Amino acid sequence: MYFFKTWIKQEWLLLTFSLLFLGLIFCFPQPIKLLPNYVDWRTIAALSGFLLITTGLKTSGYFDSLAYRILQRFSQERSLTLALIFTTAFFASLLTNDIALFIIVPVTLSIQDILTNDLSKIIIFEAIAANVGSVLTPFGNPQNLFIWHHWDIDFWVFLYNMLPLTLILLLLLTIMVIICFKPHLLHPHPNRVSSKHLSLLIISLISLFSFIVALELNLHYYAFITIFLVYLTFFPTIVKQSDWKFVLLFMLMFVDLNLVATLPWIKSFFALLRVNRPLHLYLSSILLSQIISNVPTAVLCSSFTHNWLVLAYGVNVGGNGTLIASLANLIALRLCQRKGMVKRFHKYSFLFLVISGFICWLLLRIGNYNVLPYPCFS
Repeated sequence: MYFFKTWIKQEWLLLTFSLLFLGLIFCFPQPIKLLPNYVDWRTIAALSGFLLITTGLKTSGYFDSLAYRILQRFSQERSLTLALIFTTAFFASLLTNDIALFIIVPVTLSIQDILTNDLSKIIIFEAIAANVGSVLTPFGNPQNLFIWHHWDIDFWVFLYNMLPLTLILLLLLTIMVIICFKPHLLHPHPNRVSSKHLSLLIISLISLFSFIVALELNLHYYAFITIFLVYLTFFPTIVKQSDWKFVLLFMLMFVDLNLVATLPWIKSFFALLRVNRPLHLYLSSILLSQIISNVPTAVLCSSFTHNWLVLAYGVNVGGNGTLIASLANLIALRLCQRKGMVKRFHKYSFLFLVISGFICWLLLRIGNYNVLPYPCFS
């Protein structure tokens, strides 16, 4: 009984989506052969590969050495937080928000392991920073990538129009960090020693860079199979230690959210929202992101509007708030797995959502909800 209660506390989200899946299948029967079509298998392959690689990097013991080097430069909690969130935002704009978190959160956890300070709040702000940094570029997150391709937007036009929002969100995030984090001194554990595995580090680093390149070349499946076989052959314990329940959670989320999005009453509800009006589209995209995540929201709303800018602003701002508003939120909290993290996450994430949502609305009003005219220098 104790084991069962502990499992429920640890895997409550997996249990929730499992029950939701059973309820949806029971109330709205679907052919079994169609269910795999609801899963974004490229994302699953990428997620699985990064889980293996980050497990390998952390197990190698060299993250602790990196953590000590970072602590030689930063002696206060606030300055460390600012450095980590700006690094996260930068990586998110270039490598997507998910990849940024798979790189930064394990480093942060290694820093946590050698400190008496509680750094779990930093990981919450790293999740927000990943959502913020990914706003800028078309490939920063899945919803941007979809909007960019769906409307065939010029790369520089997209960048130019998303830059004001990105700068405002970064400024807001910086102010929140300064207010929420005090300049407390960092206190390392005395004489902490960890074992190191150089060969595991080398293979994991080669795998990381190769995997990122392979993803950019759309070789998701081949890359994952290769990474999996490498670890299975040389370090089978890494395969066992990886969090495969998290992969199952993502698969269930894709099926559940796509099933919800295809329900007839959902489409009727969209018609009632009148998302052809800019303000309605903006508010609806934020609110729906809290319920069905921002990527399905972007896909659904795209059928009812031609205003890609308002939609892009809405689903990007809406990535903060609930845990499922953005898949990056789930990744950050799953990697951390600290007690009370969900409650603390919503405290700061909802605060950021409310303030950024209002500021973004003002920004759209100033621009009259239209795409900013891109300057020509010819």
